[in-house]
Amino acid sequence: MSETPATSAEFIERRDPRTQSQGVEPGYAHTAQRWPSQPLQRRPLTAAELSGPRDLTRRLPRVRGDLAGYGDKRAIGQLIHLRTRVVDEDGAPVPGAVVEIWHCNAAGRYIHPNDTHGAPVDPNFYGAARLVAGDSGLVELRTIKPAAYPVPDAAGWWRPPHVHFSVWGRVWLSRLVTQMFFPGAGLRVPDRGALTQSGLEPAVERGLQTMTRLVPTGEMTLGPFFPREFGLGANDLTSVGGVRAEGEVIEITGRVVQLDGKPLDNLILEIWQADREGRFDNPKFFGWGRAATDSAGVYLFRTIRPGALRGRAPHINFLLLYSGLMRQLQTALFFDDADDPVLNAVQPAALRKRLIATRSGNTYRFDIRLRGEDETPFFDD
Repeated sequence: MSETPATSAEFIERRDPRTQSQGVEPGYAHTAQRWPSQPLQRRPLTAAELSGPRDLTRRLPRVRGDLAGYGDKRAIGQLIHLRTRVVDEDGAPVPGAVVEIWHCNAAGRYIHPNDTHGAPVDPNFYGAARLVAGDSGLVELRTIKPAAYPVPDAAGWWRPPHVHFSVWGRVWLSRLVTQMFFPGAGLRVPDRGALTQSGLEPAVERGLQTMTRLVPTGEMTLGPFFPREFGLGANDLTSVGGVRAEGEVIEITGRVVQLDGKPLDNLILEIWQADREGRFDNPKFFGWGRAATDSAGVYLFRTIRPGALRGRAPHINFLLLYSGLMRQLQTALFFDDADDPVLNAVQPAALRKRLIATRSGNTYRFDIRLRGEDETPFFDD
């Protein structure tokens, strides 16, 4: 269950900027639509950031430990075995860590309605699993090696074969989304003149023959195509395992848009909050939830209004994951213009009002704009 952070967690280090992707990647149009134009805000780290959800399988059960097929039906492609260990900064295992894994099939196609790539769908391959690390931090998965695929609106880029990993650590700030690549597979940027509309294979062949430069594989988007089930069943925080939480039940909703105001479909939002008394260790309340936006860019959470904690005003931490974001974004919702060290750290002060939700009855509206006029402030952690 969620709990007060251990003393060691209070010394968590911010991620080294030398290991993080830049927000806007030249030639990848989506990044310039979705990465904030304003500098990320620095905030003081408090119990809200240095605690985190535990026992996540209460909300996120294990899913598919074998992606190579269903029963006697084998998925098409090269059979591979993935073995990954989750460790902390000292190399010690993190047993019980929940790890989500997803990737496209052997033709470069995701099982997702938003994937319009013309490659075929494999009916015996789904491409998403949720595992829990053992005592040594190890997770293992049998699957099919994914293929390369073209990136829409990305100046002819082809993504090399890769596997997405979503990992929970011991605290909120240790949340991690990353990718695994295969030996020798860099991001190849073909000569755009060499690509044609005549079909997938000729385009791939000519593109690889005429590549002009190699881009570091670290400069990659978090998405795309998060499995639909990743955003289902976890957006109601008022009850876990049949136990009802105590407190004022509220709904939080809003719309997420990019630079031009276009709504973002299947963007993943995760939240972390205290209970009505400002505690993170209440066995009757699990303060973590996740939702996905719909085709109109709208998300919805049902939860308990949090209380104040250790000098903090009531608030809810938000984390966003989406295609075209080179790394995750974090922000926070506040219920009023209160004296709060994190809210006060947002500069200039005029931006703080964009983090305050508007209320109508028991519903709070919190719209999020990734870039552009009225852009939401995001934090640099």
